[in-house]
Amino acid sequence: MKTTFENITLFFNNNRLGFSLMELIIVTIVMGVIMSIAIPKFTKTSEMTKSTEGVKILEALWKGQEAYKLENGDYTADLNMIDVDLPSAPKYFNAPIADFTCGQVGSIERQGSLYTLYVDINGNFTCGDGGSGICAQTALDPYPC
Repeated sequence: MKTTFENITLFFNNNRLGFSLMELIIVTIVMGVIMSIAIPKFTKTSEMTKSTEGVKILEALWKGQEAYKLENGDYTADLNMIDVDLPSAPKYFNAPIADFTCGQVGSIERQGSLYTLYVDINGNFTCGDGGSGICAQTALDPYPC
């Protein structure tokens, strides 16, 4: 009679040339579960990082608008009038604009029209996505108007 060790050795050394269908199905299912958990987390983190670019640009725009208001008594619609260097071609966003709707002083739209970030007169940042839900990935409050 063979010992248990010899039985195990015979099981693993049966000169198989490939994997069984069952082994391939199990690996595929496990990989699918791992990917279904990892991809949404990566997408959210990636979009939060990208939205930071827009927030930084809007922060500079807001500070420039506030300085302009202190000097001239009101905000300007011409962003060339404010004393701030705004990037002409941001990586993930279109160029910022002066936007005075709902108490805002500026906005910047994500390339591809995914969403728009806004800054109000108090320096608060909000996100408007037209109901698509992508703003939930930016960690900003929803646009109130």
